[in-house]
Amino acid sequence: MKRIILSVFYLLTFSIFLFFTYFSIFGFETKKFNKQIENRVKASNEKLNIKLNKIKLILDPLKFQIKVKTLGPKLIHNKKSLSFEAVQTKISIRSIFKNEFSLNNVKASTNSIEIKNLISFIRSINRSTELLILEKFVKKGYLIADLDLNFDEKGNLKDNFEINGFIKDAKINFLNKYRLENLNLIFNLDKKKLQLKDIKLSINNLKFFSNNLNAIQINNKFELSGEIENKNLILKEDNIDLLIKPYFENVNIKNIEFNSKNAFSFIVDKKFNIENLRIKSKINFSEISIKNKFKLNDVFPKINDILKFKNQTMEIDYKKDNLKIKGSGDIFIQENKDK
Repeated sequence: MKRIILSVFYLLTFSIFLFFTYFSIFGFETKKFNKQIENRVKASNEKLNIKLNKIKLILDPLKFQIKVKTLGPKLIHNKKSLSFEAVQTKISIRSIFKNEFSLNNVKASTNSIEIKNLISFIRSINRSTELLILEKFVKKGYLIADLDLNFDEKGNLKDNFEINGFIKDAKINFLNKYRLENLNLIFNLDKKKLQLKDIKLSINNLKFFSNNLNAIQINNKFELSGEIENKNLILKEDNIDLLIKPYFENVNIKNIEFNSKNAFSFIVDKKFNIENLRIKSKINFSEISIKNKFKLNDVFPKINDILKFKNQTMEIDYKKDNLKIKGSGDIFIQENKDK
């Protein structure tokens, strides 16, 4: 009898060991927690629903937690949906014994999402004017993001979230004048800071790139800073009329060829008022052509109809109404070049 009891005990112990080993390595799939998750999401917004597939559970015996992961969930609000590739979290085993469902941290990865659809989904929850304007400006583009969200004991979202991802092939049209196309970038967002890296874009068919742009929230304002560069750009009359002529109405510029490296910083409020603007630029002009409208024949009797500046190097430093410009190069006013 004693031998039978010991055999049953060893068999039971071995079975429990196998169960926890399988649970720790391979895990189990279930729909048991789906309703609880759906209720928690609905409690945050009664019009917000989540559609879940099976949830996979894997035991972490060292931390006394269960890892939870589901593939292909979908958020739904007013018939608009947002698809995710995967969502995962960890649940304390103690909270299960206490009949509680506690989410401390949630990590989610989105599928490739059309930016217009994402803005439309957010607008269905938050109908702000800014989002409406942004939705009209954005013409196309895709976004993929990883979200890291933390919750307090009551299930409220903490402000120490982090979102990483990238935007690909975006197109934005501002008032049918400024066309941002082929926009590609990597981004990192938290409560107080937005950081953009590896930015490539074209503005009205002019290609620019930047390794770093930052927006930091300071009280109710934002401090923006970064660098932007271009290589061997040629501005013809259409872009000159749009980008330069409004600021130099009396100068008839025909052609500009240049490359530049520019650093900037400024503070902007919610009404888009700008303060503390600082710009530092290094510009190399291969050529600037200006139509001669100046009455200088008495000084230069053989003055050209087109004035040309070539191989010009210029440094610009602007800070609070103080503008400094330093540069040199060749100028063709008459037959021979001058410095």
